[in-house]
Amino acid sequence: MFRATRITLTVDDDVTALLKRLRKTRGTNLKDLINEALRRGLRDMTAGPKQRACSYAIGRSRSGTDSQYRQHW
Repeated sequence: MFRATRITLTVDDDVTALLKRLRKTRGTNLKDLINEALRRGLRDMTAGPKQRACSYAIGRSRSGTDSQYRQHW
């Protein structure tokens, strides 16, 4: 269990609306919801850059496998 620190936050109206909606949907209390949101957000903010895979269209195969495949099906 984590040790708790009491703080006061000023939250924008749009964030307040989202928190209220999520609290009703999940049936949880505001403290737990804010802690979860902060943990997720901070984890995403401190994570390294996401790896991206690039794909390129290089044309049709010239090895003859395309025509061999079509003959079997």
